[in-house]
Amino acid sequence: MSSTTVITPGTITREKKENGDPLYPDYMPFYDPLEKVEDIGAFEHFDPGHRADPKLPNLLKNATKVWDLSPHVGTEVHGVQLSQLDSAGLDEIALLAAQRGALVFRDQDFVNIGFEAQKKLVSHFGPLHIHGWAPHPAAGSEEHMIIYDHKE
Repeated sequence: MSSTTVITPGTITREKKENGDPLYPDYMPFYDPLEKVEDIGAFEHFDPGHRADPKLPNLLKNATKVWDLSPHVGTEVHGVQLSQLDSAGLDEIALLAAQRGALVFRDQDFVNIGFEAQKKLVSHFGPLHIHGWAPHPAAGSEEHMIIYDHKE
């Protein structure tokens, strides 16, 4: 029997493998109290949204459903895998985020693409910040982990 992650609006159930191990052991939190984190320091930032096509053709070409969560803030987009977007599509995310304030993209494949691909994707928007006080996967301190598990 294979393990699955079931996501229903409002609930998250994380099943474990038959042997009780977590589905994604590489993502389990690790904390080293002796770890030193250097400040990112000052940097020049250019908002990638300035390069975006305002019609959002790269971002929305595979979208199956797009709707505003409220009249002024928030948009939910279905059918788009962020990991599959090119640079122009990521620029369009930056523009839409600036316009709408909050974006929701469900059913993403981040957990399966690995840490390096995740870091490459989010680095498109600017330098990564390391949360020195927060647990992270042993393989990467740029990752910020939130593990939710509950007993039924």
